[in-house]
Amino acid sequence: MVSTHCIVLQSPSDPLLAPLVDTLSSLTAPPLRTETLTVGSLNVAELYVSLEGGVEPGVTARIRELSEETGVDIALVEAGEARPARTLIVMDCDSTLINAEVIDELAAHAGRKEEVAAITDRAMHGELDFAQSLRERVACLEGIPETVFAEVASAIQFNPGALDLVARCNELGWPTAVASGGFTPVLDRLVARAGITYSHANELVVVDGHLTGRVLGEIVDKHVKARFMRECAAREGLPLERVIAVGDGANDIEMVSGAGLGVAYMAKPALKEVADTSLNHGRLDGVLAIAGAVAR
Repeated sequence: MVSTHCIVLQSPSDPLLAPLVDTLSSLTAPPLRTETLTVGSLNVAELYVSLEGGVEPGVTARIRELSEETGVDIALVEAGEARPARTLIVMDCDSTLINAEVIDELAAHAGRKEEVAAITDRAMHGELDFAQSLRERVACLEGIPETVFAEVASAIQFNPGALDLVARCNELGWPTAVASGGFTPVLDRLVARAGITYSHANELVVVDGHLTGRVLGEIVDKHVKARFMRECAAREGLPLERVIAVGDGANDIEMVSGAGLGVAYMAKPALKEVADTSLNHGRLDGVLAIAGAVAR
């Protein structure tokens, strides 16, 4: 059976793309057509190829090697008659949608940022149980006023291309979602600023206007993130094949590996191992190129 696929190459350096186009053509098949475009500061090349019998495992492995060797982000995706097709984009929040770890910023108000940040880093590398490490970090927030939520949210910056990604999805009528191991009072403000469709995060216990250092209810770990992704897809009437999940750390593994296409964004090694492709150049709207959704 012959299937059409698109090889998407992204790099800040245009000269890197041309040699790779030739290499990938010899690895797969002569391209049916090649298109070039830009996404922010990135140069993008699309190669449409016909593959007999689908994608061989060796091809996927070699593409990953080429990406690591050259520093060019390369994704191999199916390209049916409708590219782009309506897709749900599900993202992690901290260090994916935004350029910070919210709990570290909250801890700064308690004078314990370095201590909490060290635990966060170990958790994101998969060295610690996420739920237990979150409880330990939240305990460090005891006593700080709930007004810090607004302060932290207003100071946070979105990662490059994040708002462009969401805006383009909204233009297309594509739903977006954020599954966060962070906290609802901050995430709600970020979601409103960006125009994101769905969101889910942890709740903190607040008494008399101050944090108690405890989490309320179920912790949003990797299992909960994956479940939330499935719920959003079902609500939109989309199969998981039409879901792109994007994350950066170990808490995103189940979500990224369970989506139709999993993207590791500026990610830790543990997540890169299970993701279908990686974005390493810092622009989140590179996801649009992978989805074939760049405005032309």
